[in-house]
Amino acid sequence: MIAIEHIDCLYPGVGKPIRDAYILVKESYEGGTIAEIGCGDITRNKDIHRVINGTGCIAVPGLINTHHHLFQTMTRALATDHALFGWLDTLFPIWKNLTEDHIYYAALIGLGELLLSGCTTTSDHLYFVPQGQDAMRFFSASVEAAKTIGMRFYLTRGAMTLGENNGGRTPDYLKEDEDDVLTSMQDLVNKFHDPRPGAWVKVALGPVSVPAASSRLMKESAILAEQLAVRLHTHAWEVKDEDTWAVNYYQKTQTDLLEEWGWLSARAWFAHGVHVDAITMEKLAQAKSGIAHCPSSNMRLGSGVAPVSQFLKAHIPVGLGVDGSASNDSSHLQAEMRQALFLARAVHGVRDMRIDDVFYMATRGGRDVLNWPAIGELAPGRNADIALFRLDDLEHSGGIHPLQTLILSAPTKADYVVIGGDVRVDQGRIVTVDLLAAVQEHRLLAQQLWRAALHDDCAL
Repeated sequence: MIAIEHIDCLYPGVGKPIRDAYILVKESYEGGTIAEIGCGDITRNKDIHRVINGTGCIAVPGLINTHHHLFQTMTRALATDHALFGWLDTLFPIWKNLTEDHIYYAALIGLGELLLSGCTTTSDHLYFVPQGQDAMRFFSASVEAAKTIGMRFYLTRGAMTLGENNGGRTPDYLKEDEDDVLTSMQDLVNKFHDPRPGAWVKVALGPVSVPAASSRLMKESAILAEQLAVRLHTHAWEVKDEDTWAVNYYQKTQTDLLEEWGWLSARAWFAHGVHVDAITMEKLAQAKSGIAHCPSSNMRLGSGVAPVSQFLKAHIPVGLGVDGSASNDSSHLQAEMRQALFLARAVHGVRDMRIDDVFYMATRGGRDVLNWPAIGELAPGRNADIALFRLDDLEHSGGIHPLQTLILSAPTKADYVVIGGDVRVDQGRIVTVDLLAAVQEHRLLAQQLWRAALHDDCAL
């Protein structure tokens, strides 16, 4: 067993915080679970092989990221003055040169950022396979990175199939064949999806968006998800231009189309949900579909502000998403809690969003969006996914209330992160990978992409 003792304050996610707390973690081959939570001294026994001193720390459930594009760490801080469609048009010609090596190291870097921010579970929406790349190897590279660093991983097999020549938003050089995509989706589920509570990898089906995925792919992926008992994920209601495009192309709104295609269901979660009207809100609530709220990305691209407090009042599951590092330029989930709080208050007033709301979104909300009941809460029998942050340092000095201090102060690195009973971050350092070597390789590969883009005369 691992024992974490004398934690200043433990926030289990449900119920009251515990002062001078301890956690006992039961280890197993399939992944550790929480054996006991209490306060005061631990009764020592021979099964405890490591004791972590939590003095000066707050302990919270491992944070959950419900939307990311890890490949985008290769193209940070580009297309800085574009809204969504112009931003995509600038970056697509760069992304067409991605290889499985780029995918592996991009994922490793993004996962490292998330891990140091206290995140233990992340989804990843990779939504194309460049020409000449093998789909299975391409997606497997990100899974391998997650296994290397030791994080729980929700692989979302995205795809773009509605080409520009047919009026869609997919560049024809990134367009995939629908039959190939559907076969790939099934192959990835068969190879990687683990339905068990202690799973390390799960798979969802994720055509990228209404303007970039054909109606056939949207319909058949929904049917396939039902057959395979997996989840669905896509972008929706991110910018007004999406609905304008949908009405011009299909003579129907995104909401009508998604309902018609079988996507308004408890099996689906949607990234962004910025421009949701009252009718859509009601349909999402009835269907129990989830929302991945991505405040930094929505601000960066000028997309707007999602009506998060209305989602919460309607009992729609809401999780946080850092989104890709080409529209957020960071993968710091603790920082995203702060952004969500501040953005809502800046637009709607101080009473629109509470500390408890953003803490919910980063933990139990993410759990509900991903439908992964064993994560997002610290309780006996749950997966031992735990993040500890120091509050006795410079950045937090003077803070009286631990959770408020953690969320409102400048974002910092976690001191310890435990996932499935294994210590992944030890005194602020990732122990599973040589991060310096990974960063060096990542920089070289990013520069390679940059040179290829300059050769192709991309407008950067």
